[in-house]
Amino acid sequence: MIFSCSSLGDNVSETSATAWLRCTAALLNEIKERVRTAQLRAALAVNRELIPLYWSIGWDISSRFDTEGWGTKVIDRLAKDLGTEFPGVEGFRAVP
Repeated sequence: MIFSCSSLGDNVSETSATAWLRCTAALLNEIKERVRTAQLRAALAVNRELIPLYWSIGWDISSRFDTEGWGTKVIDRLAKDLGTEFPGVEGFRAVP
């Protein structure tokens, strides 16, 4: 949606100051709503990608346990390596 206050014209007089403020407030509200909508769409897109990723990682780890067995430090090794590779990303540490 494109916002326009063109009906106010270039000459903002004392009497039209209130209308100008209303128009500016309306523009601000529209921009805020567009930002919130974009943020929500971005979060949903991220989740659409991450949920299958996490599921497949869990599947791979489970398969590795089937192959190597419990007690082989699979989680500890993966957590250390992934934490090193992605230092700013949380969630790769082994939880006791």
